[in-house]
Amino acid sequence: MDKVEKEKKVGLLTYHDACNFGANLQALSTIGYFRNKGISIEVINWSPNDLQDYYSRMVIPSQRKEHSEFVNAFLPISSVCRTSEDVADLIIDNGYTDVIVGSDAVFSYKPILSRIHLSRRTGVAMTKVTKDHQFPNPFWGDFKTVCPNVKLFAMSASAQYLDFGRCLPFEKKRLKSALERFDYISVRDRWTKKIVESFINKDVDISPDPVFGLAKNIRSLNLSLSSRFRLPENYVLLSFCSYIYPKEWFEGLYKKLKDKEFFVVNLAMPEGCVDIPADMKINVPLSPLDWYLLIKNSKGYIGQRMHPMVVALSNIVPFVSFDHYAYKKDLYSSKIFDLLERANLLDNYVTIGRNEIEAKDVVSKILQFDKDKAASFVLDYENSYSSLMEKITDRL
Repeated sequence: MDKVEKEKKVGLLTYHDACNFGANLQALSTIGYFRNKGISIEVINWSPNDLQDYYSRMVIPSQRKEHSEFVNAFLPISSVCRTSEDVADLIIDNGYTDVIVGSDAVFSYKPILSRIHLSRRTGVAMTKVTKDHQFPNPFWGDFKTVCPNVKLFAMSASAQYLDFGRCLPFEKKRLKSALERFDYISVRDRWTKKIVESFINKDVDISPDPVFGLAKNIRSLNLSLSSRFRLPENYVLLSFCSYIYPKEWFEGLYKKLKDKEFFVVNLAMPEGCVDIPADMKINVPLSPLDWYLLIKNSKGYIGQRMHPMVVALSNIVPFVSFDHYAYKKDLYSSKIFDLLERANLLDNYVTIGRNEIEAKDVVSKILQFDKDKAASFVLDYENSYSSLMEKITDRL
């Protein structure tokens, strides 16, 4: 058994170098898991030019540098691959026996009909999408045509932007063929499970996001927060992408938090900080590890996006999650709704655009957060993570 494992060399294809804290951390967790199992693993550094151009437009250079330094410091990484052909050549040259795709939105193909829109200049036009949302690409295992003997696995994959109902017949046929290449598929949510099972005649497992296994996979995360953050013990984080409500609402939220003697911190997204009332602003540049520890050590997280909520939940930190992921207001298309419904924590969930919650109720939800319920779910989810990861390691 040990001899077989030493002969294995695994490549990981994921959003490892995204300008996104959660994406960086899920890659780190996955690397840690396989290293702890004694399995040689390396990130396949697929980094298409158009995706890098997108991050250059969205994120300032100093913050992009933080993500890049994190990748170089903590992830075993291959030489850069700009194209699918580069990936195939790397797999052959480096002798990978297995390739794992995931976690994250690696099955997020955007169908042609979803890209067509009206244009004043041409009448009809097609929205450009980056290579990771096109087909084929390495996330769909297109290299298997050149490397047929490589085993292919999908791990906690998400089809976040894949509108199955708008796929043309030829697109469905191509996606079905691609999914049939995989030796094993697990997905992150029920929305993706439904889509994948509609293409292939197999039961698909739902497996937790690797961030749920981060603390166990990377023991060094028990380090202290950077000394540049001098925060009182009772701090609460606010972190928003935009003004989801009028400015008066944010002013009311700040006042209600101060009434409960919280120290209010405005925590940046990678794109920067929304200007909202707070006692302190933590802006970019910010390292993914400091970002993780800021949430882990807080008394509450109030904000948007999935991974900060996952970090809070996995560390039993009270949170209120404001969700913008529900496709066409279909809550089951939202990865946040899916997770919190299964955790029976929808009291701490708000859909942006569907209802407006009063600021006082947000504070009440932080104060009344059911830590025992959260802890029970996290324990079950961590066990599920370990069990489903073993399904991959057993097949390598």
